[in-house]
Amino acid sequence: MDLQKYNKEQLIKEIEKLRLTLYQNKYILKNKRLKSTSDPNEESQDLIMEFTFNGKLIKTNSAWRKTLGYSNLELDNLYCRDIVHFEDYSRFASLTDKIISNKKAVFTDLKLSSKNGEAINVNGNIF
Repeated sequence: MDLQKYNKEQLIKEIEKLRLTLYQNKYILKNKRLKSTSDPNEESQDLIMEFTFNGKLIKTNSAWRKTLGYSNLELDNLYCRDIVHFEDYSRFASLTDKIISNKKAVFTDLKLSSKNGEAINVNGNIF
């Protein structure tokens, strides 16, 4: 990375991205049991997922896995780009950038794609 190409705001944004990535990697390492059923959200009827700054899925609940058709083992290889419907992905990416910048949750509706390709309309908060 040639730092001289960036202005102050761009450098701050890049540092924030690196900081978030570091934080998420520490979180993943400390919590090897992320997919366990000890989480109170596991039995929720809401579709719940957690993902890293780069979009890697790290945790989902049983309603999410049942609705989208994925197993716990398959989560290790899934990214948001794999499950957010292609029609909504650019808007989803813009929203996540906005959330990182503003540090505020955003309510939205979008489509997810199930393992078998079915479009599933969802709405809720991204934070």
